[in-house]
Amino acid sequence: MSWQDAMEVVITRTKNERYRILTADDHPMATEYRRIVLEMAGQDPKDYPELDFPSIMKQAKNVAEAIGRATTHAIAAGSISAVWVGSEVLGERRGTCRACPYLREDRCVLCGCFYEQKIRLATEECPDSPPRWKRTA
Repeated sequence: MSWQDAMEVVITRTKNERYRILTADDHPMATEYRRIVLEMAGQDPKDYPELDFPSIMKQAKNVAEAIGRATTHAIAAGSISAVWVGSEVLGERRGTCRACPYLREDRCVLCGCFYEQKIRLATEECPDSPPRWKRTA
């Protein structure tokens, strides 16, 4: 059963169409509502890895490590501008991320990062294995 099927079950049971709005791709908390809908339909959200972001602690660690890499590179290069990718690389990365099945609500399901921020850093690479794009610094 997909989360969409679970949503139909919940709407039928509750007679509440609002679940369509809450689980829509453009809703800022769609992933959380999709998990709730799955639970209401008797499904375990853990069986749906596409809805899972890393834990808050793992996300915090990822951000701290990214900041550390960027800072170290800026110091070594002697310039903060060395941390940013050029517009061509930025465009390529953006296109790759937008087409990625792991992109949810402008965030990467694999690392939890907001992709628009991550793709700008030359010191970062895609967390997929193998990476869909590589670091340039």
